[in-house]
Amino acid sequence: MRSVLFPFTVLFLFLCVDLHSVFAQYDHYLLKDYMNPDYKRQSLDFSFNGNFSNSSNKRDGSHPEYTYKDALDQIKMTGGLSLGYNRIKNTIRTQNNTSVDFLFNGNYGKDKSFTDTQGANSYNYNQDRLSKTGMVRVGLDFRNTGYYYGNNKNFLLLGPTAGFSYSHGNYKLDDKTNTSYKNTTRDLSAHAAFSLGIGKGRIEEVGDARQAVYLLQDLQKYGILEKELSQEEIDELARLVTKVKNKRQFDSRIRLIQEITSVDSLLIEKGYIGKEHSAAYFTTLYDNWQYANVNRRSGNRFTVSLRPFVVYSHYKIEKTWLYDNNPAEHDTTKYFDYGGNFVVSFDSEKPVNLYWQRALSIEFTTEWRESDYPKHSERYHSLLSADYGWVYYPNSRTSIGGFFSELLAYTYKERQFQTSTSLLFDLKYYFSPQLRLNISYRFGYTYIRSDDKDTDWLVTSRNKYPDNFLSINLMYSIF
Repeated sequence: MRSVLFPFTVLFLFLCVDLHSVFAQYDHYLLKDYMNPDYKRQSLDFSFNGNFSNSSNKRDGSHPEYTYKDALDQIKMTGGLSLGYNRIKNTIRTQNNTSVDFLFNGNYGKDKSFTDTQGANSYNYNQDRLSKTGMVRVGLDFRNTGYYYGNNKNFLLLGPTAGFSYSHGNYKLDDKTNTSYKNTTRDLSAHAAFSLGIGKGRIEEVGDARQAVYLLQDLQKYGILEKELSQEEIDELARLVTKVKNKRQFDSRIRLIQEITSVDSLLIEKGYIGKEHSAAYFTTLYDNWQYANVNRRSGNRFTVSLRPFVVYSHYKIEKTWLYDNNPAEHDTTKYFDYGGNFVVSFDSEKPVNLYWQRALSIEFTTEWRESDYPKHSERYHSLLSADYGWVYYPNSRTSIGGFFSELLAYTYKERQFQTSTSLLFDLKYYFSPQLRLNISYRFGYTYIRSDDKDTDWLVTSRNKYPDNFLSINLMYSIF
């Protein structure tokens, strides 16, 4: 693990050269106290992402007639392109987020396994298996999440989602016997769900306030700022930043002129800078407006919700045998899965100061699912998850995060218990108003125990495996 993390450590240090100690004058400003004005924000983003993961799974189990041990090594690579439209509306009574995403992605995986079975009546055998999977998928997803506020930060949650996708996949299993085969699958599916909930609390986006402080820090650094601003004066500047950044203007050049002019007028009118502008002032203002970017959030939110859902699938499969002359098998299945989730969650975002952010999320979910497809049995499961982390913002372009996650899950029919523990390291870098980079690395460990009652026998198995996951995402904003 040390060798994997070392390049990230070097990169983090390289990107953090803009130390914040010289900007201690504005440490008194409290992001958590900032409240946004009413605004609407829209974006159209094009993204490319690539992921790599590997895991090593060791399992042992017992049956009344035999015991077994499995070893499984897995490698999986995924990649894709997406075009996403996002619209945010924020008022004192409403926080609404709508997104529409067109997705094209694919994956490739390889699993290598070995099984050693020992039992009575000469029921002993060893088996090596190699399987390969490949899939491409195209889809369109719609999601809307709306928090509608009453008094004392009480809210009603409404959240419709819908989408459809088409995928084409291949699966090959080879164990050098007549049971080896290759599957070709085609799946056309659609889904819809609706979240209905109540809760208390509010999480506010405070990134514009942080951008205003970045501008003031740089003006002070170059000796241009005439005075140090109070909390209320910084809030006024931040509200102007929010207002002009979300004004509709299709000509990007005219938009930039209007934005810079608005901020410049406020700084002069309030006497924050002198009327004689230097080149350093204009370049500082331009640089912070164009190239300073940060997402910060503040607040707490407790939610209780129900989420009924339905999934339709039209599934075709063709099975071809590798080592015998049996004819290929064809099967077409159409079915509905339906059910619901009961969710209780708590989210907390705290900007500890201008440079550090603390995040906490806890969620309990119980899901019930049924299907009109006979091979899909009724299923109940519950899970409890918690995520805790800190994010450091060394400068206006960079954020570095570390997160700890724990998940506990139980599936009732299979009597399966799972615990997963993981550490996540995350780097975000803002190249320009259009181009952003996100790199994340996760190391995790999972333990699964199953006590499945099969007819009159109790079959017990235990899975233990670590996994590594590396993700790189490059996003280009069209507007």
